[in-house]
Amino acid sequence: SPTPTPTPSPTLIPSPLPTLVPTSLPSLNPTPSPSLVPTSYCGLGTYRVGTLCVACDIGYYSDIDSPPFATSCQLCSAGKYNIVLGASSCIACATGKLSSADRTYCEDCEAGTYAEN
Repeated sequence: SPTPTPTPSPTLIPSPLPTLVPTSLPSLNPTPSPSLVPTSYCGLGTYRVGTLCVACDIGYYSDIDSPPFATSCQLCSAGKYNIVLGASSCIACATGKLSSADRTYCEDCEAGTYAEN
């Protein structure tokens, strides 16, 4: 590691100096020039708010885990639901049941109606 003052004799290993030069590793979200803020990775079941990753609410999902990252979660489609935070997919309702408006559970179809799931 670097010393505050020079040493009387040279060392065999050069000391690393910080630089703004990009690394040899690719960035998940490239920018035109190097930034001082590290790129954050948002995984499945999350969406990006600024530099933070937020878990999807119950009834919603996100199946995106590569740039450009999701900026919101999707409501489960009709006939599907989920009951966990941070879901990457939704579960199909059983035959004869339909998902609630908020997609957090399945309920029986109204009399005289049916659902093909």
